[in-house]
Amino acid sequence: MKTFNLTRLLCCLATASMLFFAQAASSENVISGSVYNIIPIPANIQPGKGTFTLTEQGAKVYVQGASAAFSNYIQQSSLKCKVTKKRSDANIAIVVGSKASKKIATEGYFLTISPKRIDVVASTEQGAFY
Repeated sequence: MKTFNLTRLLCCLATASMLFFAQAASSENVISGSVYNIIPIPANIQPGKGTFTLTEQGAKVYVQGASAAFSNYIQQSSLKCKVTKKRSDANIAIVVGSKASKKIATEGYFLTISPKRIDVVASTEQGAFY
């Protein structure tokens, strides 16, 4: 009758677990042949054409329906964002709590990206933050 070493078995199981989780963590999310690195991963992605480029000068951000603390956080980020009062002046718009956001879960959001602007619609600041 063969006996086995419990320590050896546990070591093998631990190694297999680490390899499995390392592979899962390093895998990329591929949708329609393109790679998206968005956290958290959206429930649905509908690819469009073009890209939005954030320049070294940063972005003008319009914020509606969020607290002053949220706006200050955006402005103090390392992305060189400046909060503006006019939506037409902004190339990023963040709208919290509008009629359109009523169907969105608490931490959910709609993200629309075009070559000229980014629009974020969320029902709460938590959703807009993600």
